[in-house]
Amino acid sequence: MTEGRMRAVIVAALVCGAASIAVVLNSDHEDAQTVWAHVWPVIGWTFIGTGLYAWRRRPDSRVGFLMILQGFAWFLAALALTDSPALFTLSQLTGGLWGGVFLQLVMTFPSGRITSRADRVIVWSGYLLFTVGALPGLLFAGPHELGCDECPDNLLQVSHQPGVANALFAVESALYVVLFAVVLGRRRVVGRVRRHRTAAVRVSSRACPRRSRTSSSTRRRRRRAWRRGGRTGTSPSRSPTTASAAPTRSTALG
Repeated sequence: MTEGRMRAVIVAALVCGAASIAVVLNSDHEDAQTVWAHVWPVIGWTFIGTGLYAWRRRPDSRVGFLMILQGFAWFLAALALTDSPALFTLSQLTGGLWGGVFLQLVMTFPSGRITSRADRVIVWSGYLLFTVGALPGLLFAGPHELGCDECPDNLLQVSHQPGVANALFAVESALYVVLFAVVLGRRRVVGRVRRHRTAAVRVSSRACPRRSRTSSSTRRRRRRAWRRGGRTGTSPSRSPTTASAAPTRSTALG
């Protein structure tokens, strides 16, 4: 990441953090305003700061980028505390985006890249569930069904039917459980495959230790021969015995 991009990300993070503080402090349906005004921006800034450090240290990995995206998605979730009906309704669909980003982080760590079709399906399913998964229930939910009687109006509501809304939200919760089980199973499979690969590498390295020791000792003997040849003036390609025996033979022939 270039210095210009890093400065731009830092400025954007400060602006989003300040905006989230303003939203929390001006909210009429949030009781612990002081607590959330301190906690909300710190969480977002922590993700963004860690992502910048990771991206700078390992630019080939996308983990840093995903952590930066996670921080900004967390700031976006603060819209759920606004008093504007339009922004509040928007937050019901986009406020869970940070969950999809976090799922992608879990599924793609440590490279940050999706490497298989199964992982791609799981990640995209998570994004859909964390964002528009609540849409069917929002069509029939009022403030009470959303767990906030003092919240602004839900502009997506077409008919107030508490029973239908609660049933649809129950289906959404069940899909979260299924997604969690699938992710857990997938991570176990990937972890098992990685352990098998690591074990295979270890076995193959242990299968030929003598070869590495032999080649190492051979290199040491060659270096010693070169050093002796340099000090005595004999050729390194000939052993000391051969070099000392050569004048004797020539003298005998003479």
